[in-house]
Amino acid sequence: MEEKRSILVIGREEEAVEKITQMLSRNFYHAFSALTNEDALRSFMNNKIEVVIIGPGIDKESNNYFHDTFSRLDANVKLINAAQSTILEDLKNAFREENSFKYGSE
Repeated sequence: MEEKRSILVIGREEEAVEKITQMLSRNFYHAFSALTNEDALRSFMNNKIEVVIIGPGIDKESNNYFHDTFSRLDANVKLINAAQSTILEDLKNAFREENSFKYGSE
């Protein structure tokens, strides 16, 4: 069985972040959540995160911080600025691009 991919969901709206995290878990992702910049960085450092979803309520300064910091810590991490309604499709596209890059385009 394939190992679950690890996703970090960051947002300021607790209820929305929880819904997104639960949706990802139901769709066979290992989802972590964070409501603060500090918690997001700690979770990223303590887990092998493949994708960071920057979600509800994140201001521009924090968004820039996440993009700069996570990209510097792991050049392979994928960052998605997403709305809840498009997250699963955004993830599929991110992983499809990864596979095309690694194995050649289909």
